[in-house]
Amino acid sequence: MLFDIHAPEHDSSAWSATLAWLRKNKPDEIVLGGDVLELGSVSAHGDANMRLLVEDFEHGKKLIAEIRATCGAKITYLEGNHETRLSRFLTSQAPALRASLSLPIGLDLDARNISYIPEDRQPIARGNLLILHGHQPFPKMIPKIYAPKIADLYGDGDCTICVGHAHRAQMYSRPGKKLARVFGSGCLRTLSPGWLRGQPVGWEHGFLVAEIKKGIARVRAIPLY
Repeated sequence: MLFDIHAPEHDSSAWSATLAWLRKNKPDEIVLGGDVLELGSVSAHGDANMRLLVEDFEHGKKLIAEIRATCGAKITYLEGNHETRLSRFLTSQAPALRASLSLPIGLDLDARNISYIPEDRQPIARGNLLILHGHQPFPKMIPKIYAPKIADLYGDGDCTICVGHAHRAQMYSRPGKKLARVFGSGCLRTLSPGWLRGQPVGWEHGFLVAEIKKGIARVRAIPLY
């Protein structure tokens, strides 16, 4: 599960290490857990330039091609809050284009046989493993300690939940009859984005791996230093 790549603002070393891991281990499925693209071209933060949207799509196609070159895994793409930048921008600035322009269309996901899961159809389930981007419960600001709320909202029964969005790894286990384990993933984006102007961040690089046997998931974090 690869969360928060934010291309073209991804970290080249972390991305190369991720591709090397995929090439060596050849997973059956790769879940792109949202915020694969930064989509600054349609940002609501004052720097939008829709003429650059084609470049954003090309960055996404390049990442997918690099993943496909490592193994023949099935790819599932979860919509993150940065992916929704496009639909929000079109709704406010170019509503006539909404019917003909979307991220799945721009990335040719159907032709690439990649399933795209909108934010309101998450989490997806793989056995007792639930996966979502993680922004859904936090419309404004995600707290530093976010895993307990994820467990309370989505942990209805013995399950394991994997999320991204926070860019910082976190693990939490809620005991009892409704046992819920939450794994928050690190990110693959640069830890020094220009908009922070050199200020330190509490983010870290990494991704999550799940092994599912007889419907039961065992998850481990892969840190990248």
